[in-house]
Amino acid sequence: MELSKEEEHILVRKQVAFLKEVYKEEFGIQFDSSKDYADVAREIKKITKQHITEKSLRNFWTEKDPKHVPNKDTREILIGAIKKYSSWKHFARIYNTYVSKEHLFDPEAPRYKVEDMKESDEFIVGWYPQHYAKLYYQGFHKFKVLQVSDDFKLKVGDIIEVYGFGLEYKPVSPDLENYLDKNDDAPSGYPLLPTIIFKTKEEYVSKNENYSLKLSI
Repeated sequence: MELSKEEEHILVRKQVAFLKEVYKEEFGIQFDSSKDYADVAREIKKITKQHITEKSLRNFWTEKDPKHVPNKDTREILIGAIKKYSSWKHFARIYNTYVSKEHLFDPEAPRYKVEDMKESDEFIVGWYPQHYAKLYYQGFHKFKVLQVSDDFKLKVGDIIEVYGFGLEYKPVSPDLENYLDKNDDAPSGYPLLPTIIFKTKEEYVSKNENYSLKLSI
């Protein structure tokens, strides 16, 4: 399943609308006057050293053409003024995850129990298109990667050994990973995102007594 160009454009426009709400909260403005747009343009220049005119900013958030896709460079400049996001891609993933919570991958569902899978089964772990991997089961806990989102440290064609699947909530940007190395909790203002975990034999067996018994028989 892939998004069509039209669906991608609709998604980007929704993300842009959400970014406006982020700006309202970040800078305490409502965008109901020319002064608001001018003030934000000055803040953006002060933070990012990038110049964006009041007119460009207004057009970015008020364009009515349903086929219009906001400029990518402009999106990156605007994201650069919000410290909690490292890039437009980072922001988009957070947006996509939170508007898709009801579709989160459930690693405890019976269909993801590796020992009950059949060879040649194909399935997706995670949620498409934000954070996912499409896998082909080769048997004996071996999976071939058929498709994968680029936030995984995997590539198409990789063969991986997996004994179970899980979810772990953690920040996605490297600076936050470094922060967690020295602190117990994530800094405030940075939501934790669900990330797919591929469990090794040791990780899976240690948490599944029944599976341990099966192996010992």
